[in-house]
Amino acid sequence: MAKIEDGLLARSSGKTATDLARAARDLLKRLDPTARRAKASRDQADVALFPGEDGMGDVVVHAPVEDAVIVKTAVDAYAAAAKSCGDD
Repeated sequence: MAKIEDGLLARSSGKTATDLARAARDLLKRLDPTARRAKASRDQADVALFPGEDGMGDVVVHAPVEDAVIVKTAVDAYAAAAKSCGDD
């Protein structure tokens, strides 16, 4: 907390409350090891396809949760649309 306080005090001259809040968030992200790990993990995001011998395949998405939810929602919507058109 002392590093954050010192960092903010050095940047506080002439700043609005909104500017200071933004600076505090940015500084906390830089100092927080969890935030650094999360950023490094996001840099490792990937999609992999594993085709099976039976004509099927598995798609694995390693992504930030908010992106993974979008992918899952899209796939579920596609499956629901196909099912409503008679696809088993």
